[in-house]
Amino acid sequence: MEEIKMITNVFTKEEIVRIVENFNIKIPGFQRSFERVPIEMLRSYLAKELKASLTQKRKGRKHTTISEVYEFISFTFAKNNSEVPNLTLEELSFKIGVDVNYSTGIVLSLINTNFPEVYEKNKDLLINNVIQSEPILKNIIRSSTTDEKIENIKKVLLSENALDIKINSYITEIKSIYSINFYEEIFFKVNNKGADSFTKELLKTPKEDWYIHILAFLSEKERYLESKYSFLLQYVISCMEEKISNSQIKRITKLVEENTHKSNKLSAAYEENKKLENIVQEFENVSKSHNELMEENQNLKITLTKLTEQRNREEPFLQYYDFLLKKHRAIIITSDIRLFEGTQLNDYVLSIEHFHQMRKEKNATFLLNKTILISRTSFISTNEWLVSKRYLEKNDFLFHEILGYEIEDYLKQILKVLQNERMRER
Repeated sequence: MEEIKMITNVFTKEEIVRIVENFNIKIPGFQRSFERVPIEMLRSYLAKELKASLTQKRKGRKHTTISEVYEFISFTFAKNNSEVPNLTLEELSFKIGVDVNYSTGIVLSLINTNFPEVYEKNKDLLINNVIQSEPILKNIIRSSTTDEKIENIKKVLLSENALDIKINSYITEIKSIYSINFYEEIFFKVNNKGADSFTKELLKTPKEDWYIHILAFLSEKERYLESKYSFLLQYVISCMEEKISNSQIKRITKLVEENTHKSNKLSAAYEENKKLENIVQEFENVSKSHNELMEENQNLKITLTKLTEQRNREEPFLQYYDFLLKKHRAIIITSDIRLFEGTQLNDYVLSIEHFHQMRKEKNATFLLNKTILISRTSFISTNEWLVSKRYLEKNDFLFHEILGYEIEDYLKQILKVLQNERMRER
């Protein structure tokens, strides 16, 4: 009961709302907008649901369990934070102190899901740390020293400082290409009414000039440091780096032409010749880079030809795979769907996310009468795999566990499994 009390108190209102909606927990008087439900009522009904799961009978409505809540919060958070599956317990401890997105509820969920042995061994200590408002991993792992924390904060600040320098250099470049007044006029237009004026001005501007307006918008109030504008920042960086590169080549070409003209008139002038030599050297460097790119392009064409020939050789094997998959009504469940993109096997692939969604919605129709080839390495934890395995066994699905990181791994195992199925059917 102490664990349930801790859970209902550490999750934020937003997190509890997501839990209630996902597991369809009934709250009298509220059916759609759970955001309006008082936080204490949300906690009360979540606690009631979790307590019911501890004493639920084999028959009747299945109640949401503590582990399911932890798994849901962990899975939802990991979808938007790609570093989560690879974090060590020490790295997670540091994240708690420097990243506000790692709430106490999320941290508890990640410990339970990714480090189940640590959670079970230290459950009472975790509960006590939360109740006493102590660091959640106190007396479980060594706390970072002040010097270690400062060093990590230093890395973050240096990274942001480098970004400040880059943005200011872009603004300087725009002013030098056009004019100071030109940039300041755009800056005023896109920022005088915040995001409204920005979108209005952007839609009136030819797309090839969008990067200037976006740069002016991001530079105001250091918006480029906000994660929600990261896609705009990437667009500006891409455009500006290309513009700067093209601008430098044009400047070099122009200088070569100007100094060549001066050289013809003032061939006796030592200083002018010296400048010309430097410019010619720069031009030669550019020409060398161009030649290297042309050579690289030629090599890529040769590689493409070889890959095409290889694909033609492999085509009969892929057709055989297609025959086996179709004959056995096979479905490949994996998180590595990118490996199958562009191949004949792509139509037989189901993402692990889609599989989890069907499992939670109890929608088994799609998997009926199928030979299921499910990737063990696509599950982020042993607990998640065991839950899914029990689901497949409970529904009497024909499934085979496969392990793979590369397409070759999958192909070998798929061929072996389906050939065995073919022999078994005989």
